[in-house]
Amino acid sequence: MPKPNPILEPVLVALARAMQALATPYCLIAALVPELLLDVPLPRRTNDADAVVLVPTLADFDRIKEDLKRYGFRALELPYRLLHESGGRLDLLPYSRQIAPNDTLVLAPELTFTVTGFDQIAAAAIHVELPTGHRIPLVPVPLYVLLKLVAFSDRVRWKDPAGALWCLYHYAADDDRRFGLEHGAAFVPYEFTTAYLAGLDARAYFSKELRRVVEPALRRLEEDPVAAEMIAAEVDWRTAEGESLHPIGGAFRWFRAGLGV
Repeated sequence: MPKPNPILEPVLVALARAMQALATPYCLIAALVPELLLDVPLPRRTNDADAVVLVPTLADFDRIKEDLKRYGFRALELPYRLLHESGGRLDLLPYSRQIAPNDTLVLAPELTFTVTGFDQIAAAAIHVELPTGHRIPLVPVPLYVLLKLVAFSDRVRWKDPAGALWCLYHYAADDDRRFGLEHGAAFVPYEFTTAYLAGLDARAYFSKELRRVVEPALRRLEEDPVAAEMIAAEVDWRTAEGESLHPIGGAFRWFRAGLGV
């Protein structure tokens, strides 16, 4: 299994120790998910960690950030950003239904986040052991894809669908389910079976709230040629042999088919 960027190991260890000591549930949600869970991580390794901490109130969140100082973290200007003494960065978002009614998290008057799907994180979390022996929780890849599409809907940053797309190319690549996979009365094209399986497995998390946000984003990513160009500019979409990877719109289309929408 791939290892995280070395600069992040001290961050993850410190976070794991702190959350265990504080008896506070948390979960990693962003680029470290494919980096640690896929056999083929993104070509560009992330240099920060993103996590959600599950707390009842924003006052509890402030106390957590204060407690994290004992583990080598210090606050930066943004209310969710922390810097570890090792040099690694942590973006930490609070979540609970009380904090984010209507799936909107407000951390400052002009700093809001759409957090649709965050209610799935605690139950879905899976654990990975670091080389140090510490275990950290991450969202599974299919839920990561959904959350990336939510983030894209919230504020259009092309790195979000690019991260999702990499997962659609590489999820469950060695899974025997890829052979003879059918959708309706036809076989799923083999090159898109990974995307289709990601959609099938994402059904476990696909609430009506997520559908409301994700479906329009998927249709845009399928059909908009500008979207394809912007995503392709984010990373080198070629295999190690120099061959182009499969069409961008097709991967999102077959993911949607797997979701059943």
